[in-house]
Amino acid sequence: MTCYHHPKYYDLSYSHDMQDELVFLKRIFGSFNGAHHPRLLEPACGTGRLLVPLARAGFQCTGFDVNPRVIDYLTKKLKRNALEARCFSGDMNTVTLTRAGFEGAYCTVDTFRHLPSDQQAVGHLQLINRALTSKGIYVVGLHVLPKRGIRKTSFRWRGARGRLQVHTTITILDVDSGRREETLGYTLRVTTPSAAHTYRSVYKLRTYTLDQFKRTVSAAGGFEIIGVYDVNSGYTGPVIPGADAENLVFLLGKNS
Repeated sequence: MTCYHHPKYYDLSYSHDMQDELVFLKRIFGSFNGAHHPRLLEPACGTGRLLVPLARAGFQCTGFDVNPRVIDYLTKKLKRNALEARCFSGDMNTVTLTRAGFEGAYCTVDTFRHLPSDQQAVGHLQLINRALTSKGIYVVGLHVLPKRGIRKTSFRWRGARGRLQVHTTITILDVDSGRREETLGYTLRVTTPSAAHTYRSVYKLRTYTLDQFKRTVSAAGGFEIIGVYDVNSGYTGPVIPGADAENLVFLLGKNS
């Protein structure tokens, strides 16, 4: 069973050090479209690490994820926190959205790169475009390949909730720029006062250079890049990314 089938641990793992990200999203969605309580859509929402605090802040949130386990976990999490949001199971590229008119959508921490082909990436962008209002914004965060190559290949952090601790390690195992495929190893080491367990997964993400992502947005039609922010600089900006840019967030605005 993969790490993604343990939503309690996955939630704790990815809920660390996210304050800057939340402040950024609140600022973007609160300033670009003028809606008092913007309606937000999150593809691949996972356990709701962002959706829950955004709902708490007054945003009208809808999220979907291909894994029904995490949707079940998120539904219970919302109920525990006395929050309302619409959550359901669905694939990033084939989901049928029965509601539209969202003022904003967001897809961060490399989730966009789970789409394995240009065709699926383009289809996803078109799907989100149709779900947004004429002034809607889609916030997409992903790592792009810097021209100098990737320098750091292993990332580690720890999350704690009460006496539960989750130590996370992500290691880049291989990068094939010809096939545009990155292979990563993902390990969760879970410890409590009475037990310890380790869960491992290997998964693949599609690679993008800055130019490749720009071409994908252009091929989808309906969006233009209206701002780029550097995560490693604390979301200051917008910036003009250089050849060595790596961890970026793109603001996509509707152009039609």
